[in-house]
Amino acid sequence: MRIDAQNPRASQLNVGLQERKMNRKYIGRLLYLFLGVIAVSACRLTPPVSVTGAIATRLDQGSTRVIRISDFTDFNWERVFIFEPYTPDAKVEEALKFSYPDVKKFNLSSSDTFWLIVFTKGQRVVRVEQMKLREAVFTLEALNRGLTPNEAIFAVSGKKLSIEKDNDRGQPGPAGGRSLHSRP
Repeated sequence: MRIDAQNPRASQLNVGLQERKMNRKYIGRLLYLFLGVIAVSACRLTPPVSVTGAIATRLDQGSTRVIRISDFTDFNWERVFIFEPYTPDAKVEEALKFSYPDVKKFNLSSSDTFWLIVFTKGQRVVRVEQMKLREAVFTLEALNRGLTPNEAIFAVSGKKLSIEKDNDRGQPGPAGGRSLHSRP
């Protein structure tokens, strides 16, 4: 930066122009950084595909005879628990075999509109979803117990899901089993 002794005003204007150019570069870099942060945040805020939504869609198609929960998950889990409406929070924690204070957020103990599907890995919850009662009906043998990926296979009859009896062979077992909403 050259200072002109003969014309100090021109010199000050020249310095001012250089500062503005530097400020523009700085602001441009900040803008790119800001946009980058927004882009990354948007990717993280995009919800993952709903497991229960994918199952409901498959059931609506009507051609499915077997539902394997693991076919609809893109995350690691060891057990899935299915809790019926009106299940007390203490019973949820008893089945999980560890404390899960967030269960209170779902108000399951006073709700009659959804199943609570809880995926666990070790002693922690890795995913929780609600499935509307009108989307599926789980039979009693599936409730309140942890099913491994190899056990979480259901025979389908309409919207009724019964634990698959022949899990090892991959053949559909009987789609019987009593559900909460079936009549004897």
